[in-house]
Amino acid sequence: MASCRQRFALSTYDNRWQEYFCASRCIDDRKAYLAVRVCLFASVLAVFVWSVAHHPSRCYLIYLTNQMLIIEVVYLAFAAYTTASAFYRDAPSPTPWFAKATWVLQDLTLSASFLVFLLYWTLIYDGGTPRPITPFTHGYNFLAMAVDQLLTNQPVRPWHFVYFIGYSILYLIWSAVFYVSGLRCDGDRYIYETLNWKKFDQTALMAAVIILVVCPLVYCGFAACCGRRTRKIENDDLNRRASAMSIELVRRRSSINYDNLPVNRV
Repeated sequence: MASCRQRFALSTYDNRWQEYFCASRCIDDRKAYLAVRVCLFASVLAVFVWSVAHHPSRCYLIYLTNQMLIIEVVYLAFAAYTTASAFYRDAPSPTPWFAKATWVLQDLTLSASFLVFLLYWTLIYDGGTPRPITPFTHGYNFLAMAVDQLLTNQPVRPWHFVYFIGYSILYLIWSAVFYVSGLRCDGDRYIYETLNWKKFDQTALMAAVIILVVCPLVYCGFAACCGRRTRKIENDDLNRRASAMSIELVRRRSSINYDNLPVNRV
């Protein structure tokens, strides 16, 4: 029970969080790694600004694509700040709130950006010539997350699936609320045609498949891939701590034996 509380409190890596959230598995120079993360943030921010300029209406926030683009911008901002924090917070300390926020946002955004990419090109795309911005909001967004994940040491944990599935369920509820409310954007009561709750049976089946099949497969796939990525650093960390404990144990035993030596009295 205590272990579960620690996991969901995101304190698993207390006193060594810098190794996971501030360092790269490929780039040894932290300044270079920070520069890469800042560039990723700036590029996705540019896509977001382009998206807002292209779709300047009251309906912008109802779409999953646009919501996830905003969340990705926030994640990459937190990721860059967390990486920069290692330059002035290098001493062992509890995991700070911004590193925890980075962790949660990563586990949501990585899977959700792929879901946006997958669902758009399989369910929504009609086969016509896409708008210039479409490959960026339904492709580059995931590519940026994939690059970030290839470089980082940040773990993806199976129990963090609740953040991704929770957001997915909330969005499906929102799509139903939007339909029931009678609000209209672009002349339709539904947000996406595949989530048209007027066709309740068809939409409910689609929602069930997404929640019960697609989301678990997507998240578990990333958790498996990223688990292999972080296993080496975790093993190195365990070996380092075991060595430190062994040295400390030998030191204490030596101290005890020295204290028990007979004293020669003159």
